[in-house]
Amino acid sequence: MAETVNMQQKEYDSVLEKLNQIHEEELDSAREIAKKLQELCAINGDFYAENISKKVDTMMQYLMNKILVTYDLEFDYTCKIIEQFEQGVERIDTV
Repeated sequence: MAETVNMQQKEYDSVLEKLNQIHEEELDSAREIAKKLQELCAINGDFYAENISKKVDTMMQYLMNKILVTYDLEFDYTCKIIEQFEQGVERIDTV
């Protein structure tokens, strides 16, 4: 099995660390964009338009409170699956 996977623990840890870093950067970027859009569409913002601004704010709230939260949970779930796979490979390799 190790020949098939062909990844050392240090490589795996490095990849996982980089993946976690990228994930957090992407979440932060999406939150920052949503925040800026909300600010632009606020009453004193450059793009304020009463009906449209309310809809944009609702969409950004949905993005931050639903979509990004779900995305983060799915990422955590995927990491756990990969970790379980790694543990399974280790068990098979020691038999």
